[in-house]
Amino acid sequence: MSAGAGSGPHVRPVFAARTGDSFVVASNPGTRKTAVLRRDPGCSVAIDLKTMHLVVEGRAARLTGEPDLRRATAAFDAVLSWPTEVEGDRLTSPYAAPSSGGPPFEVYEIRPLRAYAFPTEDQFEPTRWSWE
Repeated sequence: MSAGAGSGPHVRPVFAARTGDSFVVASNPGTRKTAVLRRDPGCSVAIDLKTMHLVVEGRAARLTGEPDLRRATAAFDAVLSWPTEVEGDRLTSPYAAPSSGGPPFEVYEIRPLRAYAFPTEDQFEPTRWSWE
């Protein structure tokens, strides 16, 4: 994921879970990643799908409502086997990646605007999609 107009890209690995037509990511409120998303919601997620590299560009918006946070919790569990629970307008978890800063986590939903697929072999030409 990268974001951060004016300060240069801020690229870090994230655990993104697809939920319907968007992605959700969790971020500790005190991290630079969260500060960058608050300042500039434009971001991208890169995914290695083995047969292709997929880059999704979009805009991130913080989720705070219980139905949206429960949707994120379900996605994290289904996609990443990561158990989270809603606690107010954030998520908590019994464990997290050591570099995450630990819980609680704000949840950001990334709605795609564009996506690019790059083949890892000669199976297709690079492809672009747009949802603008």
